[in-house]
Amino acid sequence: MERPPDPRPKPFDNTTQARPQMKYHRGDPLRHVGDVPSMGADRYGGALAFEYRGDEYSYAELETRSNRAANALVKAGIEPGDRVALYLENSLQFPESFFGVIKAGAVAVPLNHRTDRERLRYVLGDSGAVALITSPVFPSVGTDLAEGVPLAFIPGGAEGLEDYDEHVDAASPALDRPDPAFDDVAVQPYTSGTTGDPKGMPTTHRNNDLGYFWSQ
Repeated sequence: MERPPDPRPKPFDNTTQARPQMKYHRGDPLRHVGDVPSMGADRYGGALAFEYRGDEYSYAELETRSNRAANALVKAGIEPGDRVALYLENSLQFPESFFGVIKAGAVAVPLNHRTDRERLRYVLGDSGAVALITSPVFPSVGTDLAEGVPLAFIPGGAEGLEDYDEHVDAASPALDRPDPAFDDVAVQPYTSGTTGDPKGMPTTHRNNDLGYFWSQ
């Protein structure tokens, strides 16, 4: 007896070959999350990417600045797999720092600036962050948190914190770093800790690439 077609949807083919990847305008697949600014520069060049309080970045400028940030972090001693915490507001410094950390081969740990200091200190310790990038918008909190990590950066510098702009501006805009593996951790955000301690949620380059792909 011939069976009728199964109406249920077929399971997703989860093999590496079947997984979609974002691609450059020229067709090459992205190799890791750090390629996202490169893809933007390739596709849109001098077009506006970000605007914040009168300051603007083109896609090409974001690529250059994130390359400089990556080189500055590597020169300062950041190694592949190191956790680098980002305590920043929504500003131009965030995307360049975020992608700079990832291009350096490290793992970005974004911190919620609405979280109290006790939880922020917990996240720094739990993640094993070896560096912190913060903003002059949060001078006292940033300085306080910097005491819990070996290395910290803030634009303009401060007691116990390196001058972020000085390091980035002095770094090369050309990036020459080995690519991280597609299944290496790229970003490690944390839950709010409403019912307990905040919990880290490591996501890989593949996880993020799939998210970017489906959001296109």
